[in-house]
Amino acid sequence: MSKATIIIEDSDTVYIDGKYYGSGKVKAELEPGKHLVEIVYKGKWSAATVELKPGETRTVSLSTLKPLLETTPPVKPLEKWKLKQILLQKAIGTQVYDSEAKYTGTVVDIGLIPGSTEFTLIIQTPTRTILEISLEKIDKAKDIIVLKEKRETLYYRKCPICGVQLTWIPEYRRWYCYNCRKYI
Repeated sequence: MSKATIIIEDSDTVYIDGKYYGSGKVKAELEPGKHLVEIVYKGKWSAATVELKPGETRTVSLSTLKPLLETTPPVKPLEKWKLKQILLQKAIGTQVYDSEAKYTGTVVDIGLIPGSTEFTLIIQTPTRTILEISLEKIDKAKDIIVLKEKRETLYYRKCPICGVQLTWIPEYRRWYCYNCRKYI
């Protein structure tokens, strides 16, 4: 059986079936059949299932993919790729509660862990402190986000150089250490 080819134009990041394929213009030879294609480009994220036939060559872009999720799915533990889609489309402004239903804060941004491709939630607490929560700590998501842990077990991002708590600077979408006086 001959392979199929998919070409993704203009991307910052491309994942196919959960595997990283690169950035820019990506060309991948795949087995025919259904494949989950995830594209990040200029801060926008989309995921869709693309079915390829033997010998077919298909070109796709962020604008030509029909997203898998157009509405929030019912409240239940979510697969990671579904959660990413919801986060990037709907999470900012969503209230976050811990495993004991205590209000933890509101999502103010979506971040990436430096040196990784893992998404995080940037949450502002009622005391205006910023928390960064990895997707693994999220239990359920719909109109609100419920965490797997108690609020007391959540961590604050610390400077890898001096260990002081970092501050999230929304206009630059980066963490800043006031002690070291630099962005991390």
